[in-house]
Amino acid sequence: MTYEDQSVEARKRRETADLRAELESKSTEELFLATLDGEYDDDSPWEAVHVLQGRGIPEVFEVAKRFCASENPKARARGLSILAQLGAGSPDVERPFMDDSVSIAVGHIRDSDPEAVRCAAWALSHLGTQQAVLSLIELRNHWDPEVRQAVAFCIPLRKHPEAVSVILALMDDRNEEVRDWATFALGSGSLDEGGGLHYVDSTEIREAFRKRLGNL
Repeated sequence: MTYEDQSVEARKRRETADLRAELESKSTEELFLATLDGEYDDDSPWEAVHVLQGRGIPEVFEVAKRFCASENPKARARGLSILAQLGAGSPDVERPFMDDSVSIAVGHIRDSDPEAVRCAAWALSHLGTQQAVLSLIELRNHWDPEVRQAVAFCIPLRKHPEAVSVILALMDDRNEEVRDWATFALGSGSLDEGGGLHYVDSTEIREAFRKRLGNL
Protein backbone atom coordinates (compact mmCIF):
# COMPACT_ATOMS: atom_id res chain seq x y z
CA MET A 1 0.00 0.00 0.00
CA THR A 2 1.39 3.38 -1.01
CA TYR A 3 1.70 6.36 1.34
CA GLU A 4 -1.16 8.01 -0.53
CA ASP A 5 -3.37 4.94 -0.06
CA GLN A 6 -2.50 4.87 3.64
CA SER A 7 -3.45 8.54 3.97
CA VAL A 8 -6.80 7.92 2.27
CA GLU A 9 -7.51 4.97 4.56
CA ALA A 10 -6.56 6.98 7.64
CA ARG A 11 -8.85 9.82 6.57
CA LYS A 12 -11.73 7.41 6.00
CA ARG A 13 -11.24 5.90 9.46
CA ARG A 14 -11.29 9.35 11.06
CA GLU A 15 -14.41 10.32 9.14
CA THR A 16 -16.15 7.08 10.14
CA ALA A 17 -15.17 7.59 13.79
CA ASP A 18 -16.46 11.17 13.73
CA LEU A 19 -19.71 10.06 12.11
CA ARG A 20 -20.16 7.26 14.64
CA ALA A 21 -19.59 9.69 17.53
CA GLU A 22 -22.17 12.07 16.08
CA LEU A 23 -24.71 9.29 15.62
CA GLU A 24 -24.17 7.90 19.12
CA SER A 25 -25.43 11.20 20.52
CA LYS A 26 -28.77 10.93 18.68
CA SER A 27 -32.02 9.59 20.06
CA THR A 28 -33.54 6.37 18.77
CA GLU A 29 -36.09 8.23 16.65
CA GLU A 30 -33.38 10.49 15.19
CA LEU A 31 -31.26 7.48 14.32
CA PHE A 32 -34.13 5.72 12.57
CA LEU A 33 -34.75 8.83 10.49
CA ALA A 34 -31.03 8.94 9.68
CA THR A 35 -31.26 5.41 8.23
CA LEU A 36 -33.56 6.79 5.54
CA ASP A 37 -31.14 9.50 4.39
CA GLY A 38 -29.39 9.35 1.00
CA GLU A 39 -29.09 6.31 -1.23
CA TYR A 40 -29.62 2.80 0.09
CA ASP A 41 -25.91 1.83 0.05
CA ASP A 42 -24.52 5.13 1.40
CA ASP A 43 -22.21 4.80 4.40
CA SER A 44 -23.99 7.27 6.68
CA PRO A 45 -27.38 5.50 6.92
CA TRP A 46 -25.65 2.16 7.43
CA GLU A 47 -23.65 3.61 10.31
CA ALA A 48 -26.98 4.64 11.86
CA VAL A 49 -28.18 1.05 11.39
CA HIS A 50 -25.08 -0.28 13.17
CA VAL A 51 -25.53 2.11 16.10
CA LEU A 52 -29.15 1.01 16.50
CA GLN A 53 -28.17 -2.65 16.32
CA GLY A 54 -25.70 -2.11 19.13
CA ARG A 55 -28.26 -0.54 21.45
CA GLY A 56 -30.52 -3.59 21.51
CA ILE A 57 -33.09 -1.99 23.82
CA PRO A 58 -36.89 -2.45 23.72
CA GLU A 59 -37.36 1.02 22.26
CA VAL A 60 -35.21 0.12 19.24
CA PHE A 61 -37.14 -3.11 18.70
CA GLU A 62 -40.49 -1.33 18.84
CA VAL A 63 -39.46 1.34 16.32
CA ALA A 64 -37.88 -1.29 14.04
CA LYS A 65 -41.12 -3.27 14.21
CA ARG A 66 -43.01 -0.11 13.23
CA PHE A 67 -40.61 0.49 10.34
CA CYS A 68 -41.15 -3.07 9.13
CA ALA A 69 -44.89 -2.33 8.88
CA SER A 70 -44.34 0.93 6.99
CA GLU A 71 -45.70 1.62 3.51
CA ASN A 72 -42.21 2.95 2.67
CA PRO A 73 -40.18 0.01 1.27
CA LYS A 74 -36.86 1.56 2.33
CA ALA A 75 -38.16 1.83 5.90
CA ARG A 76 -39.19 -1.84 5.84
CA ALA A 77 -35.74 -2.83 4.58
CA ARG A 78 -34.00 -0.75 7.25
CA GLY A 79 -36.19 -2.14 10.01
CA LEU A 80 -35.38 -5.68 8.93
CA SER A 81 -31.65 -4.92 8.75
CA ILE A 82 -31.72 -3.58 12.30
CA LEU A 83 -33.59 -6.61 13.62
CA ALA A 84 -31.10 -8.88 11.84
CA GLN A 85 -28.36 -8.04 14.33
CA LEU A 86 -30.16 -6.38 17.21
CA GLY A 87 -27.89 -6.79 20.22
CA ALA A 88 -25.05 -8.00 17.99
CA GLY A 89 -21.91 -8.81 19.92
CA SER A 90 -23.80 -10.55 22.72
CA PRO A 91 -24.20 -14.36 22.93
CA ASP A 92 -27.33 -15.57 21.12
CA VAL A 93 -29.00 -16.50 24.40
CA GLU A 94 -28.66 -12.88 25.52
CA ARG A 95 -29.76 -11.21 22.28
CA PRO A 96 -33.17 -9.58 22.66
CA PHE A 97 -36.35 -10.31 20.71
CA MET A 98 -34.86 -13.13 18.63
CA ASP A 99 -38.10 -15.07 18.10
CA ASP A 100 -40.11 -11.93 17.43
CA SER A 101 -37.50 -10.72 14.95
CA VAL A 102 -37.58 -14.05 13.12
CA SER A 103 -41.39 -13.93 12.89
CA ILE A 104 -41.24 -10.44 11.42
CA ALA A 105 -38.56 -11.46 8.91
CA VAL A 106 -40.52 -14.55 7.85
CA GLY A 107 -43.49 -12.28 7.23
CA HIS A 108 -41.44 -10.29 4.71
CA ILE A 109 -39.88 -13.03 2.59
CA ARG A 110 -42.73 -12.41 0.14
CA ASP A 111 -42.67 -8.63 0.49
CA SER A 112 -43.65 -6.65 -2.62
CA ASP A 113 -40.26 -4.88 -2.53
CA PRO A 114 -37.21 -6.93 -3.66
CA GLU A 115 -34.85 -5.09 -1.26
CA ALA A 116 -37.10 -5.84 1.68
CA VAL A 117 -37.11 -9.52 0.69
CA ARG A 118 -33.31 -9.50 0.56
CA CYS A 119 -33.13 -7.87 3.98
CA ALA A 120 -35.60 -10.41 5.36
CA ALA A 121 -33.46 -13.27 4.05
CA TRP A 122 -30.29 -11.78 5.54
CA ALA A 123 -32.11 -11.22 8.83
CA LEU A 124 -33.04 -14.91 8.93
CA SER A 125 -29.46 -15.84 8.02
CA HIS A 126 -28.02 -13.77 10.88
CA LEU A 127 -30.67 -14.73 13.45
CA GLY A 128 -30.23 -18.43 12.70
CA THR A 129 -32.93 -19.89 14.93
CA GLN A 130 -34.58 -23.19 14.01
CA GLN A 131 -37.52 -21.37 12.41
CA ALA A 132 -35.14 -19.02 10.58
CA VAL A 133 -33.21 -21.96 9.12
CA LEU A 134 -36.38 -23.75 8.01
CA SER A 135 -37.57 -20.59 6.26
CA LEU A 136 -34.19 -20.12 4.57
CA ILE A 137 -34.22 -23.68 3.23
CA GLU A 138 -37.50 -22.82 1.50
CA LEU A 139 -35.69 -19.92 -0.20
CA ARG A 140 -32.82 -21.96 -1.63
CA ASN A 141 -34.28 -21.76 -5.16
CA HIS A 142 -35.34 -18.12 -4.95
CA TRP A 143 -34.92 -16.12 -8.18
CA ASP A 144 -32.80 -13.44 -6.46
CA PRO A 145 -29.13 -14.49 -6.10
CA GLU A 146 -28.67 -12.33 -2.99
CA VAL A 147 -31.44 -14.27 -1.27
CA ARG A 148 -29.75 -17.55 -2.21
CA GLN A 149 -26.46 -16.08 -0.97
CA ALA A 150 -28.10 -15.41 2.41
CA VAL A 151 -29.05 -19.09 2.53
CA ALA A 152 -25.49 -20.19 1.83
CA PHE A 153 -24.11 -17.73 4.39
CA CYS A 154 -26.21 -19.01 7.31
CA ILE A 155 -23.88 -20.83 9.74
CA PRO A 156 -26.63 -22.54 11.81
CA LEU A 157 -27.96 -24.07 8.58
CA ARG A 158 -24.97 -26.42 8.69
CA LYS A 159 -26.51 -28.25 11.68
CA HIS A 160 -29.71 -29.09 9.77
CA PRO A 161 -30.18 -32.62 8.36
CA GLU A 162 -30.75 -31.15 4.88
CA ALA A 163 -27.65 -28.96 5.08
CA VAL A 164 -25.40 -30.99 2.80
CA SER A 165 -27.97 -31.37 0.03
CA VAL A 166 -28.88 -27.67 0.19
CA ILE A 167 -25.27 -26.52 0.16
CA LEU A 168 -24.26 -28.93 -2.61
CA ALA A 169 -27.04 -27.53 -4.80
CA LEU A 170 -25.90 -23.97 -4.07
CA MET A 171 -22.31 -24.91 -4.96
CA ASP A 172 -23.67 -25.47 -8.46
CA ASP A 173 -25.61 -22.19 -8.50
CA ARG A 174 -25.53 -20.01 -11.61
CA ASN A 175 -24.27 -17.06 -9.52
CA GLU A 176 -20.56 -16.99 -8.66
CA GLU A 177 -20.94 -15.39 -5.21
CA VAL A 178 -23.55 -17.96 -4.21
CA ARG A 179 -21.24 -20.77 -5.37
CA ASP A 180 -18.33 -19.27 -3.43
CA TRP A 181 -20.29 -18.91 -0.18
CA ALA A 182 -21.69 -22.42 -0.49
CA THR A 183 -18.22 -23.84 -1.09
CA PHE A 184 -16.91 -21.97 1.95
CA ALA A 185 -19.82 -23.25 4.03
CA LEU A 186 -19.21 -26.88 3.11
CA GLY A 187 -15.46 -26.51 3.54
CA SER A 188 -15.94 -25.01 6.99
CA GLY A 189 -17.77 -28.05 8.29
CA SER A 190 -20.86 -28.14 10.49
CA LEU A 191 -21.47 -27.07 14.08
CA ASP A 192 -21.57 -29.79 16.69
CA GLU A 193 -23.58 -29.63 19.91
CA GLY A 194 -20.74 -27.90 21.73
CA GLY A 195 -20.56 -25.13 19.18
CA GLY A 196 -17.35 -26.42 17.61
CA LEU A 197 -16.83 -27.50 14.02
CA HIS A 198 -16.63 -31.03 12.74
CA TYR A 199 -16.22 -32.03 9.13
CA VAL A 200 -18.39 -34.18 6.96
CA ASP A 201 -17.05 -36.34 4.19
CA SER A 202 -18.52 -38.37 1.35
CA THR A 203 -17.83 -39.24 -2.27
CA GLU A 204 -20.49 -36.72 -3.30
CA ILE A 205 -18.84 -33.93 -1.31
CA ARG A 206 -15.36 -34.71 -2.67
CA GLU A 207 -16.73 -34.72 -6.20
CA ALA A 208 -18.37 -31.34 -5.61
CA PHE A 209 -15.05 -29.87 -4.44
CA ARG A 210 -13.23 -31.35 -7.42
CA LYS A 211 -15.82 -29.84 -9.74
CA ARG A 212 -15.36 -26.42 -8.16
CA LEU A 213 -11.60 -26.67 -8.49
CA GLY A 214 -11.98 -27.56 -12.14
CA ASN A 215 -14.11 -24.47 -12.74
CA LEU A 216 -11.70 -21.97 -11.17
